[in-house]
Amino acid sequence: MCTDAPAGGTTRERSLRVVLADDHGGYRIGLARAIAGHHLLALAEAVRDGKAAVQAVARHRPDIALLDVRMPGLDGLETARLLRESGTAVVLLSGHASAALTREAEGAGAVALLSKELSRREICARLVELA
Repeated sequence: MCTDAPAGGTTRERSLRVVLADDHGGYRIGLARAIAGHHLLALAEAVRDGKAAVQAVARHRPDIALLDVRMPGLDGLETARLLRESGTAVVLLSGHASAALTREAEGAGAVALLSKELSRREICARLVELA
């Protein structure tokens, strides 16, 4: 879990709300638990595809949408494009990050592309930094 206390006693007034979308159930559940357990993050909803992510963002108006790049149907890149004007920061996740994919993610409106090779703790820390 991502439960480290902030360095130097710095605190945020409220938790950053996150919608998570990933079609791999085990990965989604593990990352959802890490986000929910982090003192600066709050899980708004965890879903399995881009269409459900768009709906969850509309329902919850989260600070961050954390989306897998590769999902069936509406993938993370297209979902990022749809969420560009939502006011929600989009962060994409990929098991195969590359410079070309990073450029594509930025072009779709994502604020970052994170590797799925990062630990859950590192992903949580990056979400806090990016928000």
